[in-house]
Amino acid sequence: MAGQSLLPEFLEAIKEDAVGMQDPHGRETELSFWESVRESDNAKLIHAYLEKYPNGEFRARAQIRVGELTPDRHHVIERRK
Repeated sequence: MAGQSLLPEFLEAIKEDAVGMQDPHGRETELSFWESVRESDNAKLIHAYLEKYPNGEFRARAQIRVGELTPDRHHVIERRK
């Protein structure tokens, strides 16, 4: 009967491992999407990646790219003067 007390912990560990695993097909799809937009000069395409994969592998890079493509309003006003 002592072995039964380990069963819930064992099942919980398996569940955590399963949640942590990423679907290989899903990863390929995300990678393909990122590859198609990463060098784009259109911030909306990068935003589309971020909307589809808000916690995606390339999230930080996408956010940096959006920052590069989206001019700061203050900066734009200074350029016009």
